[in-house]
Amino acid sequence: MKPSKSVYSSMLLHLAEEQCHRQAFELLLKMPQLPGRITPELDQIHLILETCSETADLQFMKDCVANMRRMGQRPTAMTFRILFAAYQKLAARDSSFPIFDELSLAIKEYVRQGLAFDPAIAHTLHNIYANIGDFDRAQDILALYETALAPSQDESSDSNRQSWDPARSMLRRSKSYSDIEKVAQTLGVPCSVDHYSIVINNCIRSGDVSEAFHIYAASKEDGIVPDSGLIAPLLRVIGEERSDEAIDKAMAIYQDLVNAHPSSSLPPSRQSFKTLDDHSEGPDAAIYDRLFRILLSSPNFNKCLPLTEALLEEMAGRGLPMDTNSVATVQILLEMRRLRNFSEAIDVYRERRDRLNEHGFHAILQEYCRISFVGDLEVPLITQYFSIVNDMRLRKISITSKVYTIILHSIGVMATKLKQVGSAYRISALERLVSTVRRVHDYLTLDASISPDAILWNQLMNTYQRLGCFGDTCRLWEMMYLTGRFDQISVNIMLDACGFAGHLDVAKSMLSKLARMRFALDLRNWNTWIECLCRNGKFDHAVEVVCKEMKQNGLKPTVESIRIILKFVKRDNIPLSVLRPVSESWPQLWKQLAHEIQNL
Repeated sequence: MKPSKSVYSSMLLHLAEEQCHRQAFELLLKMPQLPGRITPELDQIHLILETCSETADLQFMKDCVANMRRMGQRPTAMTFRILFAAYQKLAARDSSFPIFDELSLAIKEYVRQGLAFDPAIAHTLHNIYANIGDFDRAQDILALYETALAPSQDESSDSNRQSWDPARSMLRRSKSYSDIEKVAQTLGVPCSVDHYSIVINNCIRSGDVSEAFHIYAASKEDGIVPDSGLIAPLLRVIGEERSDEAIDKAMAIYQDLVNAHPSSSLPPSRQSFKTLDDHSEGPDAAIYDRLFRILLSSPNFNKCLPLTEALLEEMAGRGLPMDTNSVATVQILLEMRRLRNFSEAIDVYRERRDRLNEHGFHAILQEYCRISFVGDLEVPLITQYFSIVNDMRLRKISITSKVYTIILHSIGVMATKLKQVGSAYRISALERLVSTVRRVHDYLTLDASISPDAILWNQLMNTYQRLGCFGDTCRLWEMMYLTGRFDQISVNIMLDACGFAGHLDVAKSMLSKLARMRFALDLRNWNTWIECLCRNGKFDHAVEVVCKEMKQNGLKPTVESIRIILKFVKRDNIPLSVLRPVSESWPQLWKQLAHEIQNL
């Protein structure tokens, strides 16, 4: 299933409707790192805000708006319409009186974003108090909004005029350094670090990363003093590169920030309404967290170890909190990598595990698999892995599908590596891997806290298939088929398993059942079926699938469909004449493969 905006929107809406507010919020934040690497769009954020406003508390709404910058977006007038409407709904729902100062801070943020006067917002603000009978406050909040957005021309209103930032408004959608130069020239004043940050964020959201780094380089030449808001989006992009050069680039940018702010006081206390541009001047916890992720994702441990330890010391020296999930995760991972053995690092883990959240535990489980699935596999591996999972339960952290997919994925990777080693060792190691995956299956079956979905069952079935356990794969498929928890990926895994095991009868039976229940195969399913047939020497049937069966089911083959047959024709030295029906049925596709056909 191809990740798309509509798929994520459906997921977000379902979570919001089920009052899983925080899960919806976290999904918005994670989308750029999840399959498809989709940056949340404004309408998706607004969808969550509007849906959650019926049941969520006000703090959730404010947190969501305040974190829009982390989602790669900036608020619009519509965003604030929804937020102020939430104040109104809350007042009506709880018969409460919204704190005037909180609304004032929200209006101030509206002005800081360079947004224009909106009659709908004025009406909503007035009604927040008018609907509960406080007409004096209704007039006061309306006057505050009107004054902030339309400052008086009187000289005494200097403070109001200063709250308006025309450069921010002009640069709201800008994506180049030349735009910054034009705005500075037009207004007759230089742009600030906030303005450079706006344009850098716009460039990254639009995919023009090179221009973002060009603007950063230009900002240094222009004498702009960097802050965490300026470099955070750059570090986020660098983190996707995973190379020594990326590490050097990230550390150089961090050093620019340190040089600009050599010392830092304790972070300011949290305000009731945290603005979107409210960030530290010097390195803050979010900057260090991003740097830790970059360093720990690198395979070059010898290079990254001293850098990570130095960052931890600098973080403590700046008075930043050290009792967080991020710091605890880093400290445990460093010890595990240094010792390459979880049992020897157990003391550090036990000392810091109470600070871990769901993401921290997942990182520990992944590292556990990385250092454990090497060399000669030990039987106690599975029990020790699930002892960490049990710690999650004791902390009342939800056990999700990811806990199981982490270890199943590692087993699958190890199974692939074993194909490249000697047969004696391979047989012994495969037996241990099969035993391990069956025990994982037992844990999963007995785990009452989780209801496996098709994605998790697919991972388990694919692991069995990669280990050559055809019987286990078939039994799992039967269970998935009977319970209806399967999808096109499940079908692909089964077709692959049948192809490698030489069981075309099982594949045909499965396809017949799916046809009777009107299950629609996608193009990838058909291509895998073609490969299954060719792998077992059934070229005439594969050609019939391309020429007739796909067309009868409303699908047109692609060049890749024909290329699969060509690959096996070449492997088995089959006469090219077997493909004549394909050249007659799909002449245009056949022409695209002319060069490959000549080389057969």
